[in-house]
Amino acid sequence: MTTLLPRPVLVIWAILTLATALSWWTSADSGLGAQAAGATILLISFAKAWLVADHFMELRHAPGRLRWSVAALLALLCAALVAWLLAT
Repeated sequence: MTTLLPRPVLVIWAILTLATALSWWTSADSGLGAQAAGATILLISFAKAWLVADHFMELRHAPGRLRWSVAALLALLCAALVAWLLAT
């Protein structure tokens, strides 16, 4: 029996594609300042990294400690890079 819902890999692929387009639009002609555009692109990039790790590297099936430690590492790295970008 077929369903009308798309497969999860297609949904993730669509989200990643839209996020890439949003990053490109933000850098091209959004009217944001350089720091704000850079911070926005970093946030989008780390969200994409989480989606890739969670879905394609199958962290969603990993033990909770591993899954949340990867999420914490990505969040910490993203926060540090955004803070560094905004401080310069």
